[in-house]
Amino acid sequence: MLKGIRKFKCATIAEAEMNAQNGGDSVLLTKQAVGPDIARLAKLKETYPSTEFLGIVGNRNTLRQIVSLFSR
Repeated sequence: MLKGIRKFKCATIAEAEMNAQNGGDSVLLTKQAVGPDIARLAKLKETYPSTEFLGIVGNRNTLRQIVSLFSR
């Protein structure tokens, strides 16, 4: 991890995981998580609770799926 950098932007779930593993405080996923990636993102949040995961969502159906999974 670069000295002093704590917030990251990435395109894939794998990149988000790598940033969380290396102590990133905040990770922005710029590619909308869909299908199985929504569950992978939820698993990352469970595994790295101190990391804030943010995402960009482009449609309401995907947003509903994400909210449903994260509201449990």
